[in-house]
Amino acid sequence: MYYKGKKDLLATILHDYYEDLLDTWLNNRPVEASAKSNWAALVTGHVTHHLLNPQQICLAGVEQHIIKEPAFREALTIREDYIFEIERVIRQGVSDGSFFCPDIEKYANILFGIMTANKAWYLDKKTNSQNDVVCKYLELTLKILETPAPDISQLITKSPSQHYPPGVSSS
Repeated sequence: MYYKGKKDLLATILHDYYEDLLDTWLNNRPVEASAKSNWAALVTGHVTHHLLNPQQICLAGVEQHIIKEPAFREALTIREDYIFEIERVIRQGVSDGSFFCPDIEKYANILFGIMTANKAWYLDKKTNSQNDVVCKYLELTLKILETPAPDISQLITKSPSQHYPPGVSSS
């Protein structure tokens, strides 16, 4: 296969990556399951995919910077479809009272990021089985979804831009 340049190659890799995640979920999601069972299946599939394809972990950082470019439009569409599936499971949990989520879209993106960055913490400890890693992600993400968001208004005393020296921006 020939690629015109690095951008086309990366667009194809990202497209295939998101398509694999989405297809894995669509082909393996439980039928008529509770929100927690659906969430467990989604987390298990997502984390397992990354454990079995460790070379794809680097895509999480790369795509955040460049996926808005036109060459990545198809990959972005598939990513949005996958995030929508995450939102759908969260929405199911909110509607049945098992999840607390004040902003489903933001939580879905945050949880996607958490689940995708799964290679960093356990590599030095070869004692973690694939099941151990999946269980930790399931515990963490359920803790986020099952706990009402705390009031943090009193904790933030400065706007984020005030934490940077003059002349340095947060973007």
